[in-house]
This record gives sequence, structure tokens and C-alpha cells, in this order.
Amino acid sequence: MEKVKRILNRIRRMHPSMHTKDRKAIESLVNIIDSYIDEHGKSREVLIEVGEILDEIANVSNAVYNAMVMRSKYKALYPVSISLVKWHRRISRSPTYRFWSKLSTRLKRTKRA
Repeated sequence: MEKVKRILNRIRRMHPSMHTKDRKAIESLVNIIDSYIDEHGKSREVLIEVGEILDEIANVSNAVYNAMVMRSKYKALYPVSISLVKWHRRISRSPTYRFWSKLSTRLKRTKRA
């Protein structure tokens, strides 16, 4: 994901009106994200990782994020992954988060056994 950070730094240095005109950057970001989903699947953990990157892209430029959604083959997963990240951030700040995460880990272990 180092490539994504380099591309985002390049986009940050541009004037906002030029963000959507940089088709090369948008295509490369879409290819990186889509290939990551292809390789690792569509599990919840992968969507949270992708959502963190997409949230960072949306914070840099909402126009670039919207252009990415239009070009991606996973149009429906982009907003879902961002909402998963936001939900995960809120829950992880909760005082009872550790209790529930330990409990769910224990329940998963007992189901496997």
C-alpha cells in the first residue's frame, strides 16, 4: 500500500480542480484496490483494511474517491468498506470493546473445537 501513499501525496500537491483530470492516478488507485480485493477475498477484515485506505483517499479528495467508485468493478464494496471502518473505529473506542472482542474470540474457538 506504499504505492497508494505515493499517489495520494502527488494528488495532495495538485490543485483540487485537477484531481479528477489525473486519470492515470485514478486508474492506478482503482487497480491497486481491486487487485487487493481479488487476492485477499471479500472478508470483513479485508474490507476494513481496504476501507481505511479508501477513507484516507476520500479525506484527500472526495472527487478522486467518487471517480474511483465509478471505475471500480467493486462499486458496491467501496461504501460498505468505509462504513465498516467508521463503525469499527467507534466500537474500538468503546470501554466494553475488549470484553466483547475477547468473548467473541473464545466463542469462535469453542465452535472450532
